[in-house]
Amino acid sequence: MSKHNSTHKGLTCSMQPWEFVYMEKYPTKSEAIKRENFIKGQKSSHFIIRFLSGSSAG
Repeated sequence: MSKHNSTHKGLTCSMQPWEFVYMEKYPTKSEAIKRENFIKGQKSSHFIIRFLSGSSAG
């Protein structure tokens, strides 16, 4: 998060400040990456809204 909010060139620099809105913990990095890829792979604002509101989403 600190890298996203620091002064730098890149895709995230113009959209500051970033903040956490949701977090999940997994026992291994591999499991965490699988879950992250699933969520990012949805490419749907409707999915994200349902997901963050607590409805079942994956």
